[in-house]
Amino acid sequence: GTPSYPTYMIQTAAGRLILPNEYAYKQDSRRFPHNSMKLCTAFYSDDNGASWSESADSIFVCEQDRGANASFVEAPCVVETADGRLLMFMRTEMQRIAQSYSSDGGVHWEQGVFNELLSSRSEIWIDRFPDTGDLLCVWNQVSAEETLSGFYRSRLSAAVSTDCGASWQYFRTIVQT
Repeated sequence: GTPSYPTYMIQTAAGRLILPNEYAYKQDSRRFPHNSMKLCTAFYSDDNGASWSESADSIFVCEQDRGANASFVEAPCVVETADGRLLMFMRTEMQRIAQSYSSDGGVHWEQGVFNELLSSRSEIWIDRFPDTGDLLCVWNQVSAEETLSGFYRSRLSAAVSTDCGASWQYFRTIVQT
């Protein structure tokens, strides 16, 4: 696989630069035209970008009850949580946002899991309020039923997490077209 679609870089409180990334692995397109697996990793630098290392783990999500892997779409994003972990959000092709935590500054990542946020496969932005440590997520919220009815990326939403991304509340529609 080759790296593609790097997204927003952050700097942790300890000064480490973190750049989340997505890889696409594809089989022979003549035999398997739609068979690819997209994984996320992170690159990190402790010398202000002079040299970079890639995380030891690749992140993916597997739905055990469906027996399907969630393929990620481009542009993962990462935030440092109030308890010092890193939280990566990844858009998927399954109407859900996936997430993974790193407790060691992006070297190792937990198995990806789906969170409670429904999404339209569009970009996600997540950041932390400096005064409270709460997280803010802004994304295009949409359910599977809304997608089938043609309501796809028409609602820009926001939600807040007060527990480092474990749950979300204070949902708001910012704009709806």
